[in-house]
Amino acid sequence: MNGILRGWRGVAAAALALALLPGCASGPSTTGLKVLARKGRPFVIVQTDRAKGWGVANHPILCRVSDRRLALSYWIAGDAVTEGTAPVGWPAYSDDDGRTWQFGDPYAWLGEPPPPEARVIEAGSRFAHYDFGYFMAAAVLPSGERVHHDRTAVLAPTGSLGSIRSADGVHWTSPERVPLDVPLEGGAAPANLYFEQQAVVSTGGVLYVAGYGQVPSEECYATFLFESRDGGRSYRYVSKVASMAQAPWGIEGADEPALVLLPDGELLCVMRTGAPWSGGGISVSRDLLSARSRDGGRSWEYRRLPIAGVMPKLRLLTNGILALATGRPGNSLFFSADGGRTWGREVVLSRADQKTSGYCDLVEVSPGRLLAIYDSMDTDLSGIWLWEPKEANGIFGVYIHVTRLF
Repeated sequence: MNGILRGWRGVAAAALALALLPGCASGPSTTGLKVLARKGRPFVIVQTDRAKGWGVANHPILCRVSDRRLALSYWIAGDAVTEGTAPVGWPAYSDDDGRTWQFGDPYAWLGEPPPPEARVIEAGSRFAHYDFGYFMAAAVLPSGERVHHDRTAVLAPTGSLGSIRSADGVHWTSPERVPLDVPLEGGAAPANLYFEQQAVVSTGGVLYVAGYGQVPSEECYATFLFESRDGGRSYRYVSKVASMAQAPWGIEGADEPALVLLPDGELLCVMRTGAPWSGGGISVSRDLLSARSRDGGRSWEYRRLPIAGVMPKLRLLTNGILALATGRPGNSLFFSADGGRTWGREVVLSRADQKTSGYCDLVEVSPGRLLAIYDSMDTDLSGIWLWEPKEANGIFGVYIHVTRLF
C-alpha cells in the first residue's frame, strides 16, 4: 500500500511540476490521472469580414492528403447550401502541420480533374453542386496507397461512391464511381447515405468505413458499416451498426459515426444521437452512443456514453491514447487510456457560451502532438477589443500536447 501511495504522489508531483512550467497559453489538464493534455494558444485559419451566421466557414473536416499535407473542408455559404456566392475561399491546406494555411486545390491530378465545385472555390465567386469535395472516408492502405471519397453515395439504380486514389499522396487519379452495396436488411433501406469520417484499415488490408442515412421505415437515422477487400475498389455491406432502438434517449437515431480500429482488432464506433435545432450557435445535444465489435462489425455491443455531442471524431495516438472530439455546446476533447471504455476529464476548446456549430476535428501531427480544429460564428475572433467587438465567423486551430503519465 505504501508503494502505491508513493506512486500516486509521484504522479501528482509530476502534474504539479508541469502546471508550473512557464510559457504555456494555458495550464495542463489531467485526464483520468493517466493522461496529461496541455493546450496552446488558438489561432485563426479561416475568417469572414463580418458575422455570417450558421453554416458559413464552419462545420470543419480535416483530411490528411499526404504525410506532409493537411486539407481542411467546411460549409462555405450555409449548412447544406450547395450553390450561391462564396463568402470565403475553399478548401484550405497546410504543408507545415497546420501552422500556416492557404486556399487552393491540395491535389495534383493525373488525369481529368473533377469539376471546380469539387476542387476549389474562390471567395466572392459563384458556385453550384457543392458537397465538401473528395476529403471523406480517407484511408492509407498497407501498400502506402491512399484512397479518398466524396460525401454522398448514389443509391439508385445501383449503389456507388465517388473515389480518388494516390500512390504517393501527391498525384491523384481522376474520380471514379466504385460499387457500393446498399443495405436492405429487414426492409430498412436508407433513403440516403453520407460518408463524413475517416476510414480504418486492418493489418490484413480490410478497409472499413461507416456511413449514415435516413431510414424512412424506422423514421430515424441509422449508421451502417461497409468493408472493402480490394483496396477501396468496391464496398460490401457488413451490418447496421445502430439506429433509434440502440439509443432510445436520443431524438434522431444514430448518425455522424466516428470509427476507429483498436490495437486488439476491435472496432469502436461512436455516434451522435440527437441535437435539437437552434441555428443560433448555442445549443445542446444528447449523449453519444458507443458501439464495439470484436468480429469485424458483424455484431455490436452498445453503451451510452456520459458525453453529449455532435459529429464525434476518434483518433488513436501513437502513444496508445484514444482522443475524442465533439461539441455542442462549445467544443471539447476527451481522452481514454483503455480503448474508449472510460474517458478522462474534458479539455475545453471553446466555451459553452461561445457560438459554434459544435463540429470539431483533430489530427496527430507528430507523436503526442494534436492539431484540433473548431469554429466560431458571429463572435469577436480576437477575443480582445477596445470599444465594440467586431463580429465575424472563423475556423480556429490549436495544438494540444498529450502525454501518458504511466
